[in-house]
Amino acid sequence: MAMMLFVGSIVHGRPSLDTLHRRQACSIRHPWRSNPTCRAAQGDHPRKALIFDCDGVILESESLHLQAYNQAFDNFDVQYRWSVEEYDDLQNRVGGGKPKMHYYFGKHGYPKSLLGPAPVTQEHKNNLVDALQTRKTEVFQSYISSGQAEMRPGIERLMDEAISQKEALNLSLSICSASTKSSCLFVLNELVGQDRLSDFDVILAGDDVKNKKPSPDIYLKALDLLNERSSNALTPDSCIVIEDSLIGLQAAISAGMKCVITYTDSTKSQDFSGAVMVTENLGSDPQTGTSLQALLAFLNQ
Repeated sequence: MAMMLFVGSIVHGRPSLDTLHRRQACSIRHPWRSNPTCRAAQGDHPRKALIFDCDGVILESESLHLQAYNQAFDNFDVQYRWSVEEYDDLQNRVGGGKPKMHYYFGKHGYPKSLLGPAPVTQEHKNNLVDALQTRKTEVFQSYISSGQAEMRPGIERLMDEAISQKEALNLSLSICSASTKSSCLFVLNELVGQDRLSDFDVILAGDDVKNKKPSPDIYLKALDLLNERSSNALTPDSCIVIEDSLIGLQAAISAGMKCVITYTDSTKSQDFSGAVMVTENLGSDPQTGTSLQALLAFLNQ
């Protein structure tokens, strides 16, 4: 039996934001069990998975993240303001918001803030970073709610194509984001929509693993969860990941998965050696854009 897992509770069979923990769906949709044609078609296709990163892949959001961090710093009277160049370096070096701040503060000094003097103990350092991350998330979500972000070209088309063919192609779908749960779920609900999300089998956020990208942990955990209730096991080389950054590529390759890069302005100068495909975007036009079949063909290489 397959498994649907969402980072959030299930309301009317769809993920919501009222609680931020994973909940397995009680009833799993298997239309192919009663559909001989679909069941036979699945038998012709080995099991495979398409896995999406979120920020930079599903949506172009890095400039909004930068603005939100600097707004949080200002709100807490923190002395730092990240430039575009500094943030690009952090984005391409460290996965996850809290690790970014710990890395930067560890290098340049933990600042004083409205919470008090510059923290010395690890507990107080964590308290500062947690407070800044919470405020940053609030600001970022306000940007998303006001319509300042859009899905990247070709993502909506590719998701719909994959959802329409997932049973026939024996295809599992997953999203693996380095963002916090609250930020990830908010973005996905606002932009991707609950109807599409209900067709994804596993959605994970940075909070769900100990080690952030470039560690392969999030992709390996997604693989384990996709295999949790299936006797037809997925292998890493039957999974293709869509990423936008070097640390995402490193995470996918370390997990033994194929990786397609859709670079952004902040990552376009990186060395993406090892990716099976590097492109600016997947293309919104179904006639000229990268198709689902073209992506899955990389699994045979």
